[in-house]
Amino acid sequence: MPIKLYTFAEAAEQLHVPETWLRKKASARAVPFTRLGRHIRFTEEHLTSIVGVGEQQALVGLPIQGLSRRARRAAG
Repeated sequence: MPIKLYTFAEAAEQLHVPETWLRKKASARAVPFTRLGRHIRFTEEHLTSIVGVGEQQALVGLPIQGLSRRARRAAG
């Protein structure tokens, strides 16, 4: 079974983010990717991992002290 590799444009479209955002993250090595010679490509596993990197935990049950005003408001 062939491996599906995505270009920057294709990966950004799959993630629903601007291509420039993905390029900046890749150049900072903040997201996983595969380099094939001079070309950077993304696999399905890379895309899944990128989504996981951005995951945030809920603030339920956390102490409100020390949070920003916006975070306190969101925590209720």
